[in-house]
Amino acid sequence: MSEHLREEVLWEAMEAEPEGATAAHLAGCADCRRRLEEAKEALAWARDASVPEPSPLFWQGFRRNVSRRIEQRERWAMVGRVAAVTALAATLLVAVRVNGPGPIPAEPALPAWSALPAVEDDTGLDLLRELEGWSSDLPLVAASDVTSAVIELDDEQGALLADAVEREFAHPEEEDL
Repeated sequence: MSEHLREEVLWEAMEAEPEGATAAHLAGCADCRRRLEEAKEALAWARDASVPEPSPLFWQGFRRNVSRRIEQRERWAMVGRVAAVTALAATLLVAVRVNGPGPIPAEPALPAWSALPAVEDDTGLDLLRELEGWSSDLPLVAASDVTSAVIELDDEQGALLADAVEREFAHPEEEDL
């Protein structure tokens, strides 16, 4: 027998009766049997050992020391966070000072009339021409009245209004079917 049982196999043999190859190996290997018996004796000795209960003074000191160490860790953690933030701020400051903000690219100036469509392309002009004659017939409505009316709509009515407005203004060049 050139190879002995691994520690894990011996541990399993301590917990339950060995079977198969492990039992066969233990039957033929005096070294592994001795190791198993020593381990069983040590475990039995540890189980039978009596450990005296520490005095109340021990537990008071223990609690005090644990609290002190927790506070120290929290302080060091805070110091670490402050140091990291300070280092980051210093790095950014150096980077900005060395590189500078850089030039802001100038946008090309647009001609004043470029925001307005050409007269032949402006579909809103027809609507304004149609409304021109109606202005005297339309009642004046305060903006707050319209706002309060819209606010009072329920979800379904709001969705219908949104769809109608979108259909009306999203594609003014299309005719209503």
